[in-house]
Amino acid sequence: MAMTVLDSSIANVALPVIARDLGTSPIASIWIVNSYQLAIVMTLFIFAAIGEIAGYRPVYLLGLFIFIMASAKCALSDHLPALVVARFVQGLGAAAIMSVNGALVRFTFPAGHLGRAMGYNAVVIAISATVAPMVAGTVLSLVSWRWLFGINLLFGLLALAAGYRCLPDARGRWRLFDLRSAALSALSLSGLFLGMSVTAQHGVGPWSLAGVVLFLTAGAIAIGRANQQDQPLIPIDLTRMPVLRNAYAASLCTFAAQMIVMVSLPFYLHLNFRLSPWETGLIMTPIPLGLALLAPLAGRLSDHASHALIGGAGLCLSAAGFIAFAVLPAFLPLRATLIMCGFLCGAGFGLFQAPNNRKMIGAAPRERSGAAAGMLAVSRLAGQTAGAMMAAFLIRHNGTASNAFFYVAAALALLGALLTPATVQRLAR
Repeated sequence: MAMTVLDSSIANVALPVIARDLGTSPIASIWIVNSYQLAIVMTLFIFAAIGEIAGYRPVYLLGLFIFIMASAKCALSDHLPALVVARFVQGLGAAAIMSVNGALVRFTFPAGHLGRAMGYNAVVIAISATVAPMVAGTVLSLVSWRWLFGINLLFGLLALAAGYRCLPDARGRWRLFDLRSAALSALSLSGLFLGMSVTAQHGVGPWSLAGVVLFLTAGAIAIGRANQQDQPLIPIDLTRMPVLRNAYAASLCTFAAQMIVMVSLPFYLHLNFRLSPWETGLIMTPIPLGLALLAPLAGRLSDHASHALIGGAGLCLSAAGFIAFAVLPAFLPLRATLIMCGFLCGAGFGLFQAPNNRKMIGAAPRERSGAAAGMLAVSRLAGQTAGAMMAAFLIRHNGTASNAFFYVAAALALLGALLTPATVQRLAR
């Protein structure tokens, strides 16, 4: 999981260096990032369904093997098309890992420790996201950008050996793989991703509208097909459960809020307070740090207390941090106050994420653990994509010095907080 998170972030930092080395334009080099994300979005549900049928362990190990081999190809690529294709294949491996990770966590830890397990998982992801820019900067200052991908060979092979030895052998109920639904799912989600990406970069145009049409058309056919099945590839059956439906919606809102702030905060700090890149990084670090510190505690608490109360309180704390960013008191020391605001946001995320992830995995039927893990990953990625698009929209219409980002993020966090107590009421019934 650490490798998949790192590789989604380090390429962003390395884009200028890679573009210069391969002799390509900055705009074209964005596909080094987009192809990786596109492959993940397209195939998460597909690999989750394969995991339920064939077993989560083989899908995870196969994904890890594909990820390692594609990393080697990325390191050896000498022109942009080859690197983009290799990154797409690498994204397929990452999707296989992500799609069954939650299911494997469920079958690895005792049921009474599932919240704790989700807390550990959140810590790994948060730390990986925190150190990714530092790792990329260090590697680029010492050796070629190719080592950003080449280093995956060592850690990937170690992870492959550990997974082969330790991962549990578990699966859902046997059924035939629905190839038609798989194709419709891939078309629909790729249309959504491409439409949102093009809109974020270039505004509304023919290509963005074509992506939306593809998303709606293929998605409507896929959902109609899923409604006629007991265990559909697109897990509509899980969204019919109020507890899970609210958990997915809260996750989407929260990750959208998080991405809005992570995208806009560097611009806001630079333009309004003239902070250096080093100071900006210092102020942004407490966000994932707060998450890493609070997620294990929240996970442990959620094994013995109400998930929704912990998560709702966490999102209220994050909303308070966002609003504090927007209305910084002039009499307080600037940098210390900014750091504290960031820590509040991250701590709130930590209190929410582990209990909510526990709910998304633990409330689903055991035979649908793969679908539940896929929905967990999709809700996170959909929220992040939506947040990035909202940030681009706000930048275009309000400029980068506006504090509108924080109010929108706070509203989304509070909406997520309103969704989490709703699950308590339904559970009580």
